[in-house]
Amino acid sequence: MHKLFLFILILVILPAKSYSQKLYPYLISGQGWGFVDQNSKVIVKPKFSYVHPFDEGIAAVERNGLWAFINEKGNLITKFQYIDLGETSEGLVAVCDKNGKWGFIDLMGETKIPFIYNYALNFSHGLAPVVMDSTYRFIDKNGKLKFDFKFASASSFNENGFSLVSLSLYNAYVIDTLGNTHDYLTANRYGLPIEGLFQKVKNSKYGFYDLKTKENIIPHEYDLVYHFNSGLAPVKKDNKWGYINNLNDLVIGYQFDDAHPFSDGLAAVKINGKKGYIDTKGNYIFKPQFDSAGDFLNNVAQVVMDGSFFYVTKDGKMLKE
Repeated sequence: MHKLFLFILILVILPAKSYSQKLYPYLISGQGWGFVDQNSKVIVKPKFSYVHPFDEGIAAVERNGLWAFINEKGNLITKFQYIDLGETSEGLVAVCDKNGKWGFIDLMGETKIPFIYNYALNFSHGLAPVVMDSTYRFIDKNGKLKFDFKFASASSFNENGFSLVSLSLYNAYVIDTLGNTHDYLTANRYGLPIEGLFQKVKNSKYGFYDLKTKENIIPHEYDLVYHFNSGLAPVKKDNKWGYINNLNDLVIGYQFDDAHPFSDGLAAVKINGKKGYIDTKGNYIFKPQFDSAGDFLNNVAQVVMDGSFFYVTKDGKMLKE
């Protein structure tokens, strides 16, 4: 009996999963934004003023200054009724209604946390920062307040479970998901601990410390650094950027005028005023040609070239007409 039930359950689930596919934002001049599949076949006709990439099976689309959400079939799951929105995360997305109040909807477009906040950021590790009475607080997915703290600012928790919070402009520190405080930072420019490391500055030079032991494992020898991702961190020395690993080996040489941390396995770099993307071995996926280049998320990144913006994919495709 149990095997029969399991077999029927699989048959019910399979059709829904088989439909899932990668869709990418696509711009056609004079028509607008739509979505194409991996073979550049138009799946959602270009009829929107702007769109965000799909995330967790839904995408935000904009028309006449208002936002709505569609599913992977291109069907609306909400009305055009939001004036602002955040990122989809952990099955919820922060949205702002026409009254300027923020709340959270789920992947079916249903309101899960009421529109009572002045601002809201995305969920991470089951918690989200929201603004109430001009202060930042944290809530869980039931809308229940966590911790007793009230902050002047707060970030969403990063993948390692740390949030940068502040009581004032000059009093920033880190909390974990249990509300414990840490003294890793004295200013938010150093970045949050990630991949087991955090950065500090001493005598105007930057180095990295082990998250658990607090030992200085990468010496203070860099003019500027960004955080690790994909096992590499951008570092600046003698006015050029390269990438090191957590053993302080130079993996990608000093050759860039600017360099971003890796995201989704690719990093934006700048040479002679133009930006492109490299992989973790230093190979170009896109040679420097863009006026600006954002981080990759869900296999796409937004770029600007010759005054127009569009998206590019990790496999080297430009998503425009």
